[in-house]
Amino acid sequence: MILSIDPGLHAVGAAVFDDANDLLWAGLIRNGIDAYLHNPTYHSSIWNGMVDAVAAKMRALHYIPEQLAVELPQIYIASRSKGDPNDLIVLAGLVGALTSWFPGTVFLYQPHTWKGTVPKKIMCARILKHLKPEELIKIEKAPESLWHNTVDGVGVGMHHLKRL
Repeated sequence: MILSIDPGLHAVGAAVFDDANDLLWAGLIRNGIDAYLHNPTYHSSIWNGMVDAVAAKMRALHYIPEQLAVELPQIYIASRSKGDPNDLIVLAGLVGALTSWFPGTVFLYQPHTWKGTVPKKIMCARILKHLKPEELIKIEKAPESLWHNTVDGVGVGMHHLKRL
């Protein structure tokens, strides 16, 4: 069983695939911690909260994945970057926390490695197109602004499984 994650500090897009490489579940896992940014323990609180949320979701679904496939944050050249590149340092810390928590084998994929430079809308459509109808119904609804995170969680897993 494989757990794949598109990381985020307040919510992650996640998917679980079975040993036959079929999608069992996909959705958004929200962080239960709403830490104060200027608190000196902010980062560790956010990281621990997200790890706890992912672990709790896997327990609730009764899934015990043996592999973890995670998108590793990537800093792009200034002309292509959006937002503050320092935010990626905090996100990389979350990836470190997830990989430290996970007891099985961990695989890290940079965004460029698994999806290239394809725009979000096109990549989401491509990922969904590669799913079987019985897999599509296993994706939980998410707010439109966060939907791409859920689909990216599926995409990371599909790339890992060489289905994309």
